Formats: sequence, C-alpha cells, structure tokens
Amino acid sequence: MRIHLFRRRSDPRCQRCFAFIERPPRHERWFKRLIVLTMCLVVAIMLRILPPGRYLSAEITSRSREIAHRLARLRKSRSEIDDSWRRFRQTGIEETRTRLDRLYAEAEPPVQRLMRYAGMDPEHGLLRWGNYNWTLLLSSKVFEADDEGRSYRFRPLTHSVWLTNAPFKRGVMTFFIVPDGPGLADAIRGTTAIPLGTSRHTTNSWGLRGPEPDLDAPLRGGVLGDSFMEGMFIGDD
Repeated sequence: MRIHLFRRRSDPRCQRCFAFIERPPRHERWFKRLIVLTMCLVVAIMLRILPPGRYLSAEITSRSREIAHRLARLRKSRSEIDDSWRRFRQTGIEETRTRLDRLYAEAEPPVQRLMRYAGMDPEHGLLRWGNYNWTLLLSSKVFEADDEGRSYRFRPLTHSVWLTNAPFKRGVMTFFIVPDGPGLADAIRGTTAIPLGTSRHTTNSWGLRGPEPDLDAPLRGGVLGDSFMEGMFIGDD
C-alpha cells in the first residue's frame, strides 16, 4: 500500500486561460450585479417618493396582514379598512394636485384668472373625494372640507352659480360652481364659460340651501345627500 506524504503537484499541462480572456466575463458579471442593484435602488426610491409607490407599498403591507388574518381566521378591523381608504384617497389627492399644477401652468391667462377668482387654482383649490372613487377639484370659496364623514360641504352664507361650457374638461374632475359676485363678469371674460342664470343659489348660516332655519317652527326638516338632494343646476326659486 502506497502512502503519499506530499500533495501531488497539478499537472503543468492542464489547460488554462489567459488573464485577458478571463477578465471580460468577470467584469460582465459585476456589471450585471451593478445593474440589478441600481434597479432595486430606483424602485425603492420610487416607492418612497412617488404617491403611487407609497400607496402600493402600504397596500402590500396591508394585504399581507389581511392574508395573515384570514389564515388565522380573524376578521379585518374597521380601523384597517378606514386606513386603507384613507391611503387611497390621499394618493388620489396628491396625483390630482400634480395634474392641477400642470393644467394651471398650461392654461391661458383668462382661464388662470377665472380659476383664481373661483378659488380653484393650485394654491387655493379644494381637493376632496366623492362619488366612491373620484377626486374632485372644488371652489374653496363655495365649499369647505368636512372630515366628519361627508368629505366636503357648502360654505354658509354664500351666493354661487354654476358655469356651463367650462374652459377645461380634461385632466381634473371638477364641479364648476363658483362665487356669484360682482367680479364674476370680469373673471369669465376671454373664456368659454357661461353662467347658468337659473342655477343661482344661496346657503344659510348652517351651510344649507334654503332660508334661515326657524327653530321655533312646529315642523322642521333637513335633507342630506348628493347632487340630486342639493338640486344641481336648480336655482333657489
């Protein structure tokens, strides 16, 4: 039996590659790794900065938690449902705000003047949700935010009128109801907007349509609802 006390030397005749031949594949592998790392970094930045990315990241976390709850046979809590809707609505508002900035920048000066008069420019426009999954641009001089479940409501003691043939119809969903005041004629000059005279209406101190409530009346009533209840395009009379 032969015992080898020393490691056998490799066969010097074994085929090997020159360094200049081995170098390009090695560089190519590192280059591919760098591309993958860069793409992961870009995706992470997009998920962190852009509204859709933040919403997607939060939704993935929420859905993962929901799947875990289902596997454990636990019901999704009301707070988690509300948080999901809150993220969805906030994302819609942020995306609409970006479109509003672009729309205002590209608009003609008369249209910009009308938007400023109505409180619908990027600085003053009221962005709220409505109709299940819409994000609406509203006049901040006619409407105000309502975080108690109704999203938005009329401002009290306000005179307003609907405009037809609105100067822009794409990019942002909007209700073109604006303040009805002495500056309206100058505001619409040079635009395609036309006030709908039969739609003029006012709100009382409660922010509701109609006369001031009589708290001593034997019969009192109020109606809450959407544009049908509000009487869209219908005047006070």
